[in-house]
Amino acid sequence: MSHLPVLSELISSDSRLFLLIGVVIALLFGAMRRDTENRLTGLVVSLIVYALCEAASNIHTNYLIEIILLLAGTAALGSLLAFLIGAAVFGIKAAHH
Repeated sequence: MSHLPVLSELISSDSRLFLLIGVVIALLFGAMRRDTENRLTGLVVSLIVYALCEAASNIHTNYLIEIILLLAGTAALGSLLAFLIGAAVFGIKAAHH
């Protein structure tokens, strides 16, 4: 876990609030955008933001940048989780109709 600082910080601390913020933002975005293409775009953007935050967190510059990357990466991870859940839910709904 030493190469994934955002994920290790999420597990070892109480920064789950920012994960929840990312989930709420993604759920609101998913509710406003009803088409699959926009949801897929949100999923990919969340994954890219999370990966960039993880990669940039391994470069130690100063504490402010590391905190910002930690918060943004945690919110992006929550957003990624919400888009995955939304894709599963709406995929199941589409299969039943």
